[in-house]
Amino acid sequence: MTRNKIISSLVLVSFIVIIVALVILNTRQVGGEIMMTSLSSDGHYAITTDDKDYAILWDLKKHTKKILSRDADAYSAYWIKGASYYMWQNWKTKHDYITDAVSGKNRQTLFLKFIVFGQAMSADLQYFAASDKHWNILSNSGDDLKFLVTGYNNSPGFYNKLINFTFLGNDKLLTSGFGDYDSTDLKNSVGINLWDLKTRKPIQRFLGNQVQTFATISPDGKYVVSGDNNFRQFVWDLKTGNKIVSVFGGQPWTGTTKSGNFLTDKNVVSPPSDDYSSAVLTVEYIDNNHYLVFNHNEHYATLYQTLNPKPLKYLDLGNAPYPSTDALERDQSIDSSPSAHILVTGKRDGPGIMVYHYNPKTQTLKKIWDSQ
Repeated sequence: MTRNKIISSLVLVSFIVIIVALVILNTRQVGGEIMMTSLSSDGHYAITTDDKDYAILWDLKKHTKKILSRDADAYSAYWIKGASYYMWQNWKTKHDYITDAVSGKNRQTLFLKFIVFGQAMSADLQYFAASDKHWNILSNSGDDLKFLVTGYNNSPGFYNKLINFTFLGNDKLLTSGFGDYDSTDLKNSVGINLWDLKTRKPIQRFLGNQVQTFATISPDGKYVVSGDNNFRQFVWDLKTGNKIVSVFGGQPWTGTTKSGNFLTDKNVVSPPSDDYSSAVLTVEYIDNNHYLVFNHNEHYATLYQTLNPKPLKYLDLGNAPYPSTDALERDQSIDSSPSAHILVTGKRDGPGIMVYHYNPKTQTLKKIWDSQ
């Protein structure tokens, strides 16, 4: 073989090796376990942040991903509902970036002085809210961030559970965290409160949940739905604060005995034999009138109609891979788009997401993408 042919062969082999390496790099799993997932309202995109400091933008229709940063705060992913903007924070600089998913251009940067443990922004970009590691809730008043409420006894950490934020319109904010300590204290940040961000005052308080608590607002803005790690679920009328539905341990809560034991209606759809937990991890709406309850370390999602205390179905998310229901601090690794009937979860073990489509007619879930 001539010298030129040898060189040509080596060049060709090197080229092939480079191509193969690029393919492997492009397809292999990157990042860590998803800590926060947030979907666009139309169900087209999701942004995630994970425990390996990756912020990733996912195109749920094309089944592609784009790494936004390798220095992202694990608890900062948020898609601004009703807009094409997403946000995440660089934990090194504490800068918070708001980016237009369509153009890819940065729309706004917030220069914060703390690492966020959950955040949210209104669609008009006028109101911002976030929690710090002490469970203090901060929101903007004009151009300045001020304390909306202080955390419970200003305790460090977040009790393995983030504060959850749900905007109602642009200037109303629902917060929830750790249940009720003092039902008379409207400034208790760890309970479920609806705030008017214009006046910075509470509008309504929703009482009854204990310990780690998640609450959200129905898509029509009429109801507040909650669940907690002490087996309680409630539905309230958002305007009046009246409790409409009570569920304990996945069954309708009909009363309490003198000894304090709960009385429940046993005449309900039986859970699967391998469904063991009734501790609620999170609650997500999947269409306008139905929500899903995810229990701690379970691979089933229980389907409820908003005003019906009885479970309708147990929908299997699959256990290979297992969904990210294993830890309370990952309660926001699951998100949904009720209008598009799309559900996204992280994975219990390792990086990546799983995407499901819900069929309202058959009330079934189908996995449509597992990002291998």
